[in-house]
Amino acid sequence: MKEIEEQIREALQAEQNELNDGYHLDNAGILKMFQGHSKWITIVWFALMAVTVTVMIVSAVQFFRVESIRAMIAWATGFTVCFVLEAFIEFCFLAECRKNALQCQIKRLELQVATLASGLQKETDQTGYMGQE
Repeated sequence: MKEIEEQIREALQAEQNELNDGYHLDNAGILKMFQGHSKWITIVWFALMAVTVTVMIVSAVQFFRVESIRAMIAWATGFTVCFVLEAFIEFCFLAECRKNALQCQIKRLELQVATLASGLQKETDQTGYMGQE
C-alpha cells in the first residue's frame, strides 16, 4: 500500500512541477505588475511613492534645521502626512500584488481541473464506462 502511495505522490509531484514551470510567483510578482492593463497604475504608484518619500526626507531634514517652534510643527506635520500617505499607497500596492497572485493561483487551479477533466473524458471515451476498463 505504501508503494502505491509513494508512486502516486511522485506522479503528482511531476505533474505539479510541469504546471509550475510557467508560473514563478516569487520574484516575478512585482515584474508582472508592470505588464498588462495595470502597468500605468503601477507606474503612478511608484511615482507617488518616490514623491512622498522625497518629501518625507526633506521634511525630516528641515525639521532639524529650523529654529522656530511653528516651523518645526509645520515640518513635523508634513512628515506625518507624507508618512501616512506612503503607508496608504504601499497598502494599496501590496493589495494589488496579492490580487494578482491570487488570480495566478486560480488560473493554475483551473488548468489542473481542466487537465483532470480531459483525462477523465478520455478514460470515459475509451471504456464506455466511467472508471472501469
